[in-house]
Amino acid sequence: MGGAVDFQQLDAMLAKVDAALSGASLESATLQGAKLVLDEARIRAPVRSGNLRAHLEAVGSHTAHTAQAVVQVADSAPGGTVREAIFSEFGTSRQAPTPYLRPAFAYTKTKIPTVIEQQLSSKLKD
Repeated sequence: MGGAVDFQQLDAMLAKVDAALSGASLESATLQGAKLVLDEARIRAPVRSGNLRAHLEAVGSHTAHTAQAVVQVADSAPGGTVREAIFSEFGTSRQAPTPYLRPAFAYTKTKIPTVIEQQLSSKLKD
């Protein structure tokens, strides 16, 4: 029938897969996907003072086996120095919208899974 199973080798291989797909590796991969959106958002963001583009950032977080990454405008909460971010994206009663984040995501969303897959595949090959 079949040959003997080397359980030590199998255990080592599974440990490698677990490490490659750990939260930190997943975060790194999702940040690479978010970077696509970030780069496109920087291109599309309106330039008045350059402050909005300068405050765009990709931020990631993870747990043991999950990860997430977001593209955001730092310091854009009420009272922040980049409050115009939401007004640019959605407009106001006096200002037409100049969307930059949503179109950036729409433009890059089909590329993101490929980037994440490439990142995780390279971790498995290491």
